[in-house]
Amino acid sequence: MGITENTCRSQLRKIYDVTTPSQFICMIISTVLLLYFPTIIESSKTYTRYRQLERPDYEVESVNDFWMMIPLCAALRLSKIMIAYISKSFFLRKLSPKYSDGDLTQKVDKCLKGVFKVVYFSVVFYIGLFEVLNKTNFGPRLTLGDGDHRLALGNFPYTPMPTMLKFYYMLSMSYYVEDGIGHLFQTPKFDFWEMILHHIIAFMLLLDSYINGLWIFAVLILPQMDFEDIWIGLIRCTMDYCHDAVTLVIYSTICISWIWMRFLVFGYVIFYSFSFTCRVSLDNDTRIIMFNNLCLVTLTGLNIYWFILLLKMGLGFLKNNKCEDMQAVLNLECDKTKQKEIKNLN
Repeated sequence: MGITENTCRSQLRKIYDVTTPSQFICMIISTVLLLYFPTIIESSKTYTRYRQLERPDYEVESVNDFWMMIPLCAALRLSKIMIAYISKSFFLRKLSPKYSDGDLTQKVDKCLKGVFKVVYFSVVFYIGLFEVLNKTNFGPRLTLGDGDHRLALGNFPYTPMPTMLKFYYMLSMSYYVEDGIGHLFQTPKFDFWEMILHHIIAFMLLLDSYINGLWIFAVLILPQMDFEDIWIGLIRCTMDYCHDAVTLVIYSTICISWIWMRFLVFGYVIFYSFSFTCRVSLDNDTRIIMFNNLCLVTLTGLNIYWFILLLKMGLGFLKNNKCEDMQAVLNLECDKTKQKEIKNLN
């Protein structure tokens, strides 16, 4: 009991140490969004009841579907363990000439997470874009579809759900739940609270859109976000030992896809087309619409902030010929140990 208590206190202290003013703002926003959880559940009950009264033949998605997340979370955790087991020795060999001790451990851990991101997001991006979105009649040309995103509202809210979408939803939500819980127990870095905020936004938007009949919007957003994460994971696990030309190609791909997907497609398809040119809010609880807008605006803010960090990384690479992670690994325990050693020497 004492060991567990000391471990919790130590982790909380580390989290406190990385909670800068900007991270504190992310923590506040995360708390506000979590307070909407009862509202989402309450609204879903009303939504389900009215839909069943209007169309008894229509299958309405419900909270009962979420049991699928339990085995999926377990499968994701097992996949991470297997990937770490297979590739850890490779990264130790590649990174040991450059790093040592705690820095080496955390760098290897970052690379292992990068490998998992590449594998996972490649799979879900393929499912989301090619097996779900582009098999509907509203997959936009901006995402290689041959439909029109405005057709998503043609039979709203009774648009038939694509066959693979339920699995895609549950897999995506399982990822954010499993990864978010794991994030709480890992050594905190300077982006601790912004990643918590991102995971909360992603999960709450998925939850809300699934049980409140707004999946037609989520399926337009998810593949956009998944695509960049493939390349982010790739640069994480290659930037410390690959040739500069390879790093530059990956970095350029991230920037171009970020502008295309997270700014152009997301801004036009979601914000402009649906937020300003349709009246879908009339069919839903206004509190839910306000919550969705709050999440989307916050997500846009995070995307802009992260893109600025990407540009800073690129400028640093051009200036110093060195690719540096702007969210540097922070090993607080090693820092404290070094401080004690210096004091003892003095």
